[in-house]
Amino acid sequence: MKLQKTNKKQEIEIDFTPEQVALLKSQIAAKATDDELKLFLNQCKRTGLDPFSRQIYAIHRSQYNADKKCYENKMTIQTSIDGFRVIAERSGDYAGQDEPIFNEVDGKIISCKVTVYRFKSDQRYAASVGVAYWDEFKQTGKDGKESGMWAKMPHVMLSKVAEAIALRKAYPQDLSGLYTGEEMDQSSNENTPNEEKKTSIEDYNAMLMNCTSIDELKMFKSILPVHVLRNEEFKKAAIERYNQIDEKSWLNEYDKKGNTTKEWLNVCEALETKKYTIEEVQSKFKLSKEMKAKLLNILKYENIKKEEPKIEQDIHEPEFEHKIF
Repeated sequence: MKLQKTNKKQEIEIDFTPEQVALLKSQIAAKATDDELKLFLNQCKRTGLDPFSRQIYAIHRSQYNADKKCYENKMTIQTSIDGFRVIAERSGDYAGQDEPIFNEVDGKIISCKVTVYRFKSDQRYAASVGVAYWDEFKQTGKDGKESGMWAKMPHVMLSKVAEAIALRKAYPQDLSGLYTGEEMDQSSNENTPNEEKKTSIEDYNAMLMNCTSIDELKMFKSILPVHVLRNEEFKKAAIERYNQIDEKSWLNEYDKKGNTTKEWLNVCEALETKKYTIEEVQSKFKLSKEMKAKLLNILKYENIKKEEPKIEQDIHEPEFEHKIF
């Protein structure tokens, strides 16, 4: 079965009658203040999600206020994973996703990866990759053990988080600031104020070795505390891991059969539309001197040509700390 792009982006407008607002206030956002209710209604209208179908909902959580040294109820606006899927489907260029890929060691779930696809004209391409780490998102009780659905259906819960991350990266304009319930489950974990998990550098190095792509390394870096990023032992291990999985391939205009390569056409289009600069192309591909000359000839803009001196003649293994960290 061949996937085809069939629909244009659907603009959905939601408005509420006074009766519906009163119902939302009494049943769905009962703890919301007037200002919080206005914020919630505005988010419903912006996203086109239906609160009565539980596509979007307001949750009040007890959060510790370090200044007042007490707990306070704060409203967070959450969506279901179905809400994310609805927004993606309405875009008109959503092209599905891969099945979740789990990384497990000795029967223990480490992470889950989901790839989301979009259409560009009739071309289906991987728009984003979402990686969720078990230790970062699992819901636990006072005893530190998994609780609720995270104990009963761990694979399903982590795959929903990875899917939400991937969809948000693929559709940032529509999904920025929105989080699913599965992503927020960890916020209810039973921890004392200012409690920090005692994770050693060895533990972080072990998690580093579970990263199998550059995208996963970037995602892993985004969740690391500052003291880990500054640790020399970890930085050395990170550089080595980056160089091990550097996925860059040579950019060629023609393949062995003399046909124009897909990568070359995509790069030319990206440069002509100013989607990428030469430096960004260099970060993705290994460029020969001949390829650099061809690409520079495509560009007719002075601001792009000024980047030519920054391009090195030979590209070797990049340094992890410069490229990502």
